[in-house]
Amino acid sequence: MKLLVIGSLVGDSLVNDINGYSVIAFDLEHIEYIKDSQGNQKSRTTIIACSYWTDKILLAPLLKKGVQVSLEGTPNSKITMFADGINKSSLTLKVTSIQLLGTNELNQINEFYKLLNP
Repeated sequence: MKLLVIGSLVGDSLVNDINGYSVIAFDLEHIEYIKDSQGNQKSRTTIIACSYWTDKILLAPLLKKGVQVSLEGTPNSKITMFADGINKSSLTLKVTSIQLLGTNELNQINEFYKLLNP
């Protein structure tokens, strides 16, 4: 199964080393606008914990809070029981493809694509 999602980064990305492999971790916020039964517009926000396993860790500085991206990857969900007995679900995405969107800084876009396609 694949998931394609467009959204904004909630915070700056972090690079972690896990068993000798590099992973860029970040949270993505996707906002969906819906109308309720009275016709009032409301928003529903979904936060997705993303991991991008790659050797291209030079991309990490470009993945900053507020940057809009289009992501493709493999989704997963899990349910966690908290100490208060409440179960909460979360959505994760193992990213396979990433594209910057909505930025006016041409140099940053060019740098991004050079890193993706050496």
